[in-house]
Amino acid sequence: MNFAVEIIVWITYFISLYFSVFLLLVFLDTKELFKKEKSSHRLSRIPLVSIIIPAYNEEKTILRTLQSINNVNYPKDKLQVLVINDGSQDHTASLVNNYIRNKPHFTLLSQKNKGKAASLNKGLRMAQGEFFVCLDADSFVEPFTLRKMLSLYYQQNDPQLAIITPAMKVYQPHNILQKIQWLEYIVMIFFGRLSSHLDALYVAPGPFSLYKPLAFSGRI
Repeated sequence: MNFAVEIIVWITYFISLYFSVFLLLVFLDTKELFKKEKSSHRLSRIPLVSIIIPAYNEEKTILRTLQSINNVNYPKDKLQVLVINDGSQDHTASLVNNYIRNKPHFTLLSQKNKGKAASLNKGLRMAQGEFFVCLDADSFVEPFTLRKMLSLYYQQNDPQLAIITPAMKVYQPHNILQKIQWLEYIVMIFFGRLSSHLDALYVAPGPFSLYKPLAFSGRI
C-alpha cells in the first residue's frame, strides 16, 4: 500500500475511533435522561401553527400528504396550511384545489417555478402562526406528532429553543436499499438525540421540523 494512503487510512481510523468513543461516553452520561423522557399529548396552550408545503410535480403523493395533515390531532382553527405550487407541470395544482374545498385552514398559493427555497420564503411571508412547520410534499405525518413536539417545547421552557425536530423514518420499505435507508434513519435519530443533549444538533430534517419564529430569524 502506498505510504501516503496508509497514513490517511490510519488517520481516518483514529478519528472514527475518537468520535465513536466520544458518543459512547455521551450516551452513558445521558442514558438516565433517556429513561426519564416521556412523550406527552397534553398542551398547556394551543398556539396557531403554520404548515408550509412546497410542491413541484407532486401529483403522486400530494393528496396523501394533505390527508395526513388533515388527520393531525389538533384544532383545525389553530392550523394554517399553506401549499405552495411551484409552477408544477402536472396535476398537482388541480388535485390540491379540489382537496382543499370546504377546508378553510388550507390555502393554495401558486407561482412560477423558482425552486424550493423561494417557495418556502413565500410561505414564510404568509405565515401567521406562533410556530411554523416545513413539510415536503412526499412526506406523511403521524396524527399526534404535532402535539408531542409542542408539548416538548413547553416542557423545556427555554426561550432560546428555536427548533424541535421529528423522528423521521422511511415509510414501508420494500427493497434492500430502502431497508438500508430505514436503518440509516434510525441511527441518525439516535445520533440526533445525543447531539441535542450537547446543544450541538447541526441540522434539522426537512419534513416537519417545528420552528419558533421569534427565536429564528432570516430567510431559507
